[in-house]
Amino acid sequence: MNPFSIQTSFSSADGDELSPLFSSAEKLIQGMIPECEQVKMEGILSKSALDSCFFRLSRQIPIIQYSVVAGPSKGLILKILCQADFTEGTSRHIADVFSRWLIPGKRIVNGAGISLQFAFQYFPQKQLYFRQEVFRFEDPIDLSLALKTLPALIHETRINILAAYQARYLSSLKSLNANQRSELTRQNATAFFQNAHNRTNLFLAQLSTEEKLGAVKENIQYLTHVRPQDFDMDIFRELSDFTSRLRNPFTTTRDPRHLSRIVAFHYLFKKNLLQAIQAAPNERHLSIKLVKAQLNSANPVIGVLIGMNLLRESEQFDRKHLLSAIQSCLPHSIAVADSYLVDRQEETLRIFYLEIQKPQNSLFTLQEIRNLKELLPDRLKRRMENIVHPIFMPRNEEEVLRTIVVLSKQMKFLRDLPHLTIHYEKQNDSEITFLIVLVRILKETDLPFKELMQSSLSSLRILIDEVRSAGCLKRRFPKEAVVFRAMLDKSLFFRKDFSLDLKRARQKIAAELRHLLGDFRDFNGGMIHKQDEALELLRKTIGPSAVHHEILLENFFYSLRPGIMQTILPPELLRSLFNQLLEVLDEDLAQKSFSLKVSGEGKYFLAMIGAAAPTFKEEVMGAVSQLRIPSYDLTTTFLHVQENATLGYILRTENLERRSQFQQVLLDAMLKWKINFSCHVKCSAD
Repeated sequence: MNPFSIQTSFSSADGDELSPLFSSAEKLIQGMIPECEQVKMEGILSKSALDSCFFRLSRQIPIIQYSVVAGPSKGLILKILCQADFTEGTSRHIADVFSRWLIPGKRIVNGAGISLQFAFQYFPQKQLYFRQEVFRFEDPIDLSLALKTLPALIHETRINILAAYQARYLSSLKSLNANQRSELTRQNATAFFQNAHNRTNLFLAQLSTEEKLGAVKENIQYLTHVRPQDFDMDIFRELSDFTSRLRNPFTTTRDPRHLSRIVAFHYLFKKNLLQAIQAAPNERHLSIKLVKAQLNSANPVIGVLIGMNLLRESEQFDRKHLLSAIQSCLPHSIAVADSYLVDRQEETLRIFYLEIQKPQNSLFTLQEIRNLKELLPDRLKRRMENIVHPIFMPRNEEEVLRTIVVLSKQMKFLRDLPHLTIHYEKQNDSEITFLIVLVRILKETDLPFKELMQSSLSSLRILIDEVRSAGCLKRRFPKEAVVFRAMLDKSLFFRKDFSLDLKRARQKIAAELRHLLGDFRDFNGGMIHKQDEALELLRKTIGPSAVHHEILLENFFYSLRPGIMQTILPPELLRSLFNQLLEVLDEDLAQKSFSLKVSGEGKYFLAMIGAAAPTFKEEVMGAVSQLRIPSYDLTTTFLHVQENATLGYILRTENLERRSQFQQVLLDAMLKWKINFSCHVKCSAD
């Protein structure tokens, strides 16, 4: 006998006619029970083992599961297994809750349902209830929305069923008097009523939002009739896109007329700006509208609606830039919470909306509004941030000449390789530029650099600044000095965090020049080559985990000071310090303010500090400087990692007393900083 076979109150004759239904329901029920699979797999048939299975099952009930309907017709299948006793009305409750709240504000019709009250043959005295609901969606987007809502809805429904069961069960106990039953019922039903209250508030908020958006739609429809030359039917698509970005707190606290004005101006801004961009794509176009409004009929605010185009992909403008521009015109203005909206649908166009108010809800004067209208356009343009900041730095010709002289003096024999230096010069939106100074001995069979470039197939874009003589070797072989720039596509050298990897770009330059010139001596790249070797050795020492922390590892390695220590310290030592860094970052620094990890590695003492703010650096380094440790005995590393900051030390000493003193200095400095930091945070909050 299968202990998970079901039995019902129907007669055997009825069972013969309904056997297909019972068989189908039995398979669905058994598929919901983990213990059933355990029995089948392990063959557990002893009474004690089965009792244990059914006990675990009783602790898991109610069980609510769902699956997605496969095929072109999108839908959800919801299955519920719960106690049959004291849960009357569960079927109606499930159907109502899920049809209303799978997609808030839109009722979903349940297509089909199966319900059955039964008991397992092994445990016939316990009546259970099974219910299956099928919900279908006309729009595929509705299914994705429902899947986001479903986990929280299942959790709340399970709590509600448990609360109803407990309340009804306690009310049925005859051993309790009326007061005891009332108190226990009140305590156990708290979760149910709290969830019902929250859902009611959410429904009312959604209903209020839908009513206001309906009024907005009517206002927009009126505009299309009275001003058809300005507003065509595309505004309704704009209304749909715009309202999809609105949140309930925004719509419920604002008048429908105010919302209609925002949508109308938003549409006009986008329409006019797209036309202006098409006519003059290389010019800055800006539209501004100030909209007066009141929140909850009490708080006077000004809505600032701005539309502008982006001239380059590297340009950046968001809420902080907008608020900064506004506050430069009205220093005492503050942003209204949850009032920031941005439209990024067009690639080269941005439309922003932000509401501002004055402290204590005072009114804006006419002069303040006039100043905002006059000054804001210019202030907005000034605050357009370019990710690549242009640098004005004329080339130092004296340094270039000095480099040519130094390289020329290094070449004393005919067999000497060409010498060159590679220096980062600048970057723009798309390219990164390096300045190269090359000196080489021209043998009888060598082509001049300009002719060599003409026959080259290099991927570099090279611009020659000047070619000059750097003297002669043995009065016979001229030395050619060439100053040129090499440009690369910068998009090829972004790291995962979108920082530009100059080292890798320089390696690309060196590799391309080797194809062009053959072997050469990289005069200013010796240390870089040593760093590359040391970093690669550190990666191998750390092992496979280095791949998961690639960016952090590189930042850690290049932050080591003095820089010479990057190539001197053993990789095993750096691995230990890096592991301490990972341990510190795994802790909740926001909760405990700071963490200090120390360890001894042979003749070295390691310490790693992590804190919730970088302000501890000056405190600690000031305290350490009092110890007067020679720079060749002390290596430091400082990193910003998201919201946290870390400071690491490698002290070369075998003196245990000196190690203990160093650790105590770090601890005292951090405790002092913690007190000051806590006071600062408390004062800022007050």
